[in-house]
Amino acid sequence: MAGHNFLLPEGLIWDHVTSTFLFVDIKLKSLYQIDNKDCLEVTKLHTFDESISFIHPINKEDILCGMKSGLMIFNRESKKTNYICKVQKKDFRLNDGLVDKNNIVWFGTMHEDDALISEENKGAFYSFCLNNKNLVEEDSSYLIPNGPIVSSDYKWIYHSDSYKGIIYKYKYSKQNLNLQDKEVFIDCNDFSDNRASPDGMTIDKNGNIVVAMWGIGEVWTVSQLCNKKILNKVKIPGENVTNVCFDSPKMNRLLVTYAASKSSNGGVYEIPPYEI
Repeated sequence: MAGHNFLLPEGLIWDHVTSTFLFVDIKLKSLYQIDNKDCLEVTKLHTFDESISFIHPINKEDILCGMKSGLMIFNRESKKTNYICKVQKKDFRLNDGLVDKNNIVWFGTMHEDDALISEENKGAFYSFCLNNKNLVEEDSSYLIPNGPIVSSDYKWIYHSDSYKGIIYKYKYSKQNLNLQDKEVFIDCNDFSDNRASPDGMTIDKNGNIVVAMWGIGEVWTVSQLCNKKILNKVKIPGENVTNVCFDSPKMNRLLVTYAASKSSNGGVYEIPPYEI
């Protein structure tokens, strides 16, 4: 990754179209591709006019992008952009997001100034249906919403509040989640001596949840079957871990992104297979 001074890499995803990894840098407003999987050679694909937080490849040409002000379709060839959903709230931006198999986009919003995040400046958890363009504010109780994932059997959706250090779970529905079903899946502060902030998440081949832990330089594997059971902790050479992603469908390789800190630039790191 020589020549790249990353600030806030995020949105790491496996592109099934090109069989490469894609990710973004929120602060640099840019989209990147990892061309050579063995040595993590990175190419910048595009820089946008506003921050970009997550991506989802749709087909050979189009990528769904979670931008500061809403959801946008970006054409890889023409570089043309088309907003399909605006979520405009002054001084707020979209954060982490996911597109599930039912064409529902799950994403959060947060205040763009970290220093001003508070109970008075709450973010929210949203869903947007790509089929009928219906936008729903699902839950307005989040400070820093992050890492939505859906269980492999589509019974549960998991979503974290990085500020509180908690991963929540809801019974899955295509939209309009029942907040009475919301429960704490795990309070990560109970398993770390330092402030543990769950960020991006993914599901491994055994159905466990793999979580990037901002602030403590770790990736955790948490059992879905046994609440509050940490199966594995892996140290990462970066303090502020932001996202995790397997190469699909084999899931033999696990990449993580980490943000810049006082001690290092941001970057991408591959966890050795024997540590997964």
